[in-house]
Amino acid sequence: MITVDSIKVPDTISSATPFDIEFFGTIGFDGCFSFKTFNLINKENDIIIETWGTYNTKNGICPTEMVSLDGQKLRLTIPLPGKYRIVINEPASYSLVKQITVN
Repeated sequence: MITVDSIKVPDTISSATPFDIEFFGTIGFDGCFSFKTFNLINKENDIIIETWGTYNTKNGICPTEMVSLDGQKLRLTIPLPGKYRIVINEPASYSLVKQITVN
């Protein structure tokens, strides 16, 4: 699981209109790390997201470089108006939480 330092998402969105959440954080400390996928769980008005990476040794050669999310996007659509919480699950049972309003 990747530690997400921050997200960028509008405070207010329109229902049934797609929007992007941008993710920022470090995936790994060499070129063998990469982003893999988002796991998404909807629980009432909570949108719970886990950000996962992978490690591939590429035949034992890992370039020395820092690999980051750099605004990796997840496109979502929320069909019903209301107040929602975007909850980013982090390693070690921490969470990053952002509340949004859907009109």
